[in-house]
Amino acid sequence: MTLDEARAGEPVRIVDILLESSRLQAIRLGIVPGAVVTVVQQLSRGPVIIGVGASKIALGRALARSVVVIPAQDF
Repeated sequence: MTLDEARAGEPVRIVDILLESSRLQAIRLGIVPGAVVTVVQQLSRGPVIIGVGASKIALGRALARSVVVIPAQDF
């Protein structure tokens, strides 16, 4: 599944970032393969808000669609 498909409150582990341009943007935000993030809020047609450590980050849908995740407990 991708980050934009994850449910709010669900901790997920980043597996891959599909697009090269998105990968560079995600890495700058601390979103790297192996990291566990929590989906804080899914805004309808808007950004996906995630918790990364003590920070909250709003990701655009295009970036969220390119981040492949699995439920954190499946790792």
